[in-house]
Amino acid sequence: MRPQSEFVLALSGGCMKWSTRASLAVAFGCAAAPAFAQTFRFEGEATWWWEASVDGGATWSQSLIEVSQQQTSVRIRANCSFPAVNGYYLGSAIIDQRVTGVNGAGPNDNLSLISAGIMSVQTFAVSRFANVLKIDDAADTLPPGVGSSHIYIGQPNPSMGPYTLANPINGLVVFDLLLDGTSGDRHVDAWWRDWTPFFPQVPPGPQVFIWNRSLMDPDRIVPALTVNDLTIRVIPAPGVVALLGAACAFAGVRRRRAESPRA
Repeated sequence: MRPQSEFVLALSGGCMKWSTRASLAVAFGCAAAPAFAQTFRFEGEATWWWEASVDGGATWSQSLIEVSQQQTSVRIRANCSFPAVNGYYLGSAIIDQRVTGVNGAGPNDNLSLISAGIMSVQTFAVSRFANVLKIDDAADTLPPGVGSSHIYIGQPNPSMGPYTLANPINGLVVFDLLLDGTSGDRHVDAWWRDWTPFFPQVPPGPQVFIWNRSLMDPDRIVPALTVNDLTIRVIPAPGVVALLGAACAFAGVRRRRAESPRA
């Protein structure tokens, strides 16, 4: 019996397929092949963050982005920086991409996917569940984290190409948030695969796995991961704010007049 700390990686003709001991499989168009065990090293730090652009990707900002109701779309991308270890790259992360309309904001918002996954050969789809928009594998029509398919993310291995050792790597998921003009916040985050039920020594919560360039090297680094979500805040146009202020002031005057004692 294999230790619970091991992944299984199968190689076949320059392709790869890996799964957990619990038969949670992620396939990238490869046939079954002999497998070997992998080991974990828990060290270093990584950061995953989303950022947004209101000018088609010319400039990017993080954390909180304020736009007017006239803004019809915002481009969003997910990025990751990880321990700078020679010969290692971002091997894998598993997510469902989410955008949540806070307090009912954006009931008619939509998402337009540009790219996702990088290393994976998947077909993606956008779906809505109440106030939550999700980008996921097209085969998964359930709410985030409920279905069995997800977005499988990582830098391409040399055998798969196009190959890059970029760190940080930008644009792991790229999409346009199409705004419906309603004011309020849209919260950008993800559901993350929790590996603890399969590998008890892996800390709960979001994880990224850093792989060695050699597919035959079983060493995998699991860094401490910080995830920084993103908020898109749609604010009323100045004219709308002025009208609302005038309406509130007028209502206050009427209320005071109604409450004044009569002679």
